[in-house]
Amino acid sequence: MLKNYFILLFYTISLFASKDIVNSDLEVKKLYLSYKNYPNRVFTNQRFSVELEAIILYNQNSFNKIITTFTDGKNIQVITQEPKWKKVKDNIYKTKLIFKAQQENLSLPTITLALFFDDEIIDYISLEPLEIDFEKIAINQKLFSNIIASDLDILQTNTKQYDNSNILATIVLEAKNSNLEDLYFNGYNEQGIESYTDKDNIQRVYYHIVVPIHTNKINFTYYNTKKRDFILKSLDVSLKEDLVSTQTNINPYNSNILLYKQILVIIVFSIFFILLLIKRNYIYLFITIILLGVLVYLFIPNKKIVLPINTKIYILPTKNSTIFKITTKQELVEILNKKDKFIKIMLQNQNIGWIKDDSQN
Repeated sequence: MLKNYFILLFYTISLFASKDIVNSDLEVKKLYLSYKNYPNRVFTNQRFSVELEAIILYNQNSFNKIITTFTDGKNIQVITQEPKWKKVKDNIYKTKLIFKAQQENLSLPTITLALFFDDEIIDYISLEPLEIDFEKIAINQKLFSNIIASDLDILQTNTKQYDNSNILATIVLEAKNSNLEDLYFNGYNEQGIESYTDKDNIQRVYYHIVVPIHTNKINFTYYNTKKRDFILKSLDVSLKEDLVSTQTNINPYNSNILLYKQILVIIVFSIFFILLLIKRNYIYLFITIILLGVLVYLFIPNKKIVLPINTKIYILPTKNSTIFKITTKQELVEILNKKDKFIKIMLQNQNIGWIKDDSQN
């Protein structure tokens, strides 16, 4: 009987001791990290967000910096390299991370949150990766532009004649929660990004594409993550009639409109010259001299320069424009125009491009 009493006492003491240990552990642990919102499935090149919640039971004066690191991810790109943690209520902090799925067999990285006071680490906690399904999308879809977004808008489309056979279209697109940097229109060789911005999950791209001159529209699709369907979009890249007439053959000194101007000035000059001979009036002499000057100006050929070897020729007069040619030998070109720090030139094959104006550097 006494033996049984001691056994019961031993178990009772052990039970209370174990509870004290658990309570002690709970009191020691002051940092918690968990997933709050995340997708169950992602697609090729899709950007997606993962929301994290941290419970920090430390006194706010005991730390002054929260650092988040990522390790061991697979087939995934971490877009948010330096997350900003926002305090939503007492001891609770949240942040949103942006990732980009690259290909199948992807794995999120291990996420580690660490508290620092100046350069000294106070505490840290790691969160094991989530399991997210991956799916290839738009297989064998010729119109798919590679874009996956919650929304996409065409802000602007401008066109001008690139050469005698092609149109240069410049496009401004804006999308939300997208991989707009992967934009590509199937079936066209010359295309690319001129500039790209990404702010507050809104992406904007300034894009160029060279298409055959008879092209009126570029149709493309993107996958809308809200509607869970492919959305068809259309870009109007047709040249307007007035634009066609003023840019025929691109070179302003070979264009039809220049010829019309020359003929018109010759006719007007001839009329006033005849009037001058008949009337012998100083007014007609003055007008005739002015018309002669205009006529001489219209017949002055373009200035020509020789490009040295390794000159970069750009598609557009912008700092980050795509280089479509680098000269491998000296080339004689015509100067058509100047804009900012660029010179518009025509190559011997009638292609148009821009070179940097070194005289303004």
